[in-house]
Amino acid sequence: MKISRIQFLFLALGLGLAAYFLKNLIEFYGSFLHWPAYLSLDASQLRAESALILRGKLPYLDFYSFNLPGTHWTNLILMAGFGSGDFGIRFSELVWMLICDSLLVFYLYRNFGTFSAFVGGLLFLTLPEEAAPYGSFQRETIFLLPLLVFWNLLSFRSESETGADPRRARLFRFAPIYSALFVFSVLIKPFFGLFFGFAFLEEAFRIWKESEPQERSVFFRLKKDEIRSLLFCVLTGFGVFLFLFWPAFVSGKPRAVFEALYWNVQSHNRWWVLPSWKSAISSLVSFSPSEFFLPLSNAREKKLGGYFVLVLLAFVLTKKYKEVPFSISFLAAGILSYWIQRRGFHYYLIPAWTILQVMAAILIGFGAETTARHLKMESRDKPLSTHVWILLFLALLYASFRRQEIALGMYRGNGLVGPRLAQGWQPFRLYEELDRIVPELRKTRGRISYLCLDSATFSLAAVLRYDLEFDSFFTLDYGLWSGTPEQEFLRKRLVSEWDRSPFDLIVVSNDPIQWKEGEKKGRWSYLKERLEKEYDSVSSFEDVTGSHFEIFRRKKSI
Repeated sequence: MKISRIQFLFLALGLGLAAYFLKNLIEFYGSFLHWPAYLSLDASQLRAESALILRGKLPYLDFYSFNLPGTHWTNLILMAGFGSGDFGIRFSELVWMLICDSLLVFYLYRNFGTFSAFVGGLLFLTLPEEAAPYGSFQRETIFLLPLLVFWNLLSFRSESETGADPRRARLFRFAPIYSALFVFSVLIKPFFGLFFGFAFLEEAFRIWKESEPQERSVFFRLKKDEIRSLLFCVLTGFGVFLFLFWPAFVSGKPRAVFEALYWNVQSHNRWWVLPSWKSAISSLVSFSPSEFFLPLSNAREKKLGGYFVLVLLAFVLTKKYKEVPFSISFLAAGILSYWIQRRGFHYYLIPAWTILQVMAAILIGFGAETTARHLKMESRDKPLSTHVWILLFLALLYASFRRQEIALGMYRGNGLVGPRLAQGWQPFRLYEELDRIVPELRKTRGRISYLCLDSATFSLAAVLRYDLEFDSFFTLDYGLWSGTPEQEFLRKRLVSEWDRSPFDLIVVSNDPIQWKEGEKKGRWSYLKERLEKEYDSVSSFEDVTGSHFEIFRRKKSI
């Protein structure tokens, strides 16, 4: 088959763009694998909590946590497989991303062909570029795996499974698997149940719509095998629940653990001042032309650029949503989940971002096929829709590259992409200081008991980094400064811990928001007096984050 000159140029352009995109991905991930684990604040907290469970501590009861066991077990499995060092943690995140990417590529390839699958795979791999480092391996990232498994199973149709009855039979046949995925997902974060609820409603509506009129009258009447399937559903879901909460049940204190979990969640919600419902949704999308290509990021007030609005509008106006079951349902669930949580963190949108990238991949794939057909045609008299698809294809392709360049430019500017990390540079001064202080302290103390009075988990990552003993309840300390009825109770608990097992190393952090209310030592006289009496202040500084840190080492004479 002869290839015309213009077809050759189009092919060369496509391969060149793909190679450049891959080059950027390789550049990013080459640096990403050198990122210290402490860069990812929330992920550091999740890993530290999982490590404490591995050391025999009970979550919620022995240390403060509001994170659910689906998250803890995921981190435990990954640390068991890849280690808890910086490289092992980053490599495990990459492996998780590649598994999710494979599921997404499989879905797109099976339903929309090679080009859409290839584009979707590349677009998805930009997630750490856009959402990291703060959004790296959040609970939303963990949830992507069960979500993509669920989407693949729910969307799969064999040639014989056409019509309402086969679809209904398949839905109930796989119900126990859906139940396991559902329980695991809500035990990562309860809001993820919305994705399952919306998808099941859509599937039930599709089955009802395809049913014959006489079948609709008995639509909600269950058959014997369907009742049996639902029974297995309950047993499977309960089995997953028991497995994930296994440490609580074998401890002999399940009631105390669940009560502690409830108290932690309730207190966390009281201590945080939530923004308004209106501000949560108004921060979703920027319609400013200057922020059109804005990546998913917390760097600005708005979380998504206008590019994603273009993708959604194009997806709806071209009626592609009819070819992609559950895409609109999942997107609606993702946005509703973001809105309900109200805090406006960009990583809440990771599942919605993933669905939008799938939409973009399908549009780009169809646009590429349309462009290829256009180049093969001898007549130049083409329908208007063909030219629209070609323009849309080129626009989305350019936007994908532009957004990648913006994200990479930010990391090149702050040194997180480039040679500095491989040369031993520490992005946070806190860990420059601890890299010096901890080895010195270990010469005199084999076991180092550590306390971090930190509301943002910057310093909690030291537990894993230096294998420190953590004998405190306070993985986060904001209850000590909350001004709520629990404040005095929590302070007494810290004093009791301190008396029982004095801490060898203490880090006190004051972030910019807390500085407005006064330094922590000034807000609690007991803390100030005991630190002055029993500890030496070995370092005091302000980090690049704007937080002020002071490191205290227990006096040798004590």
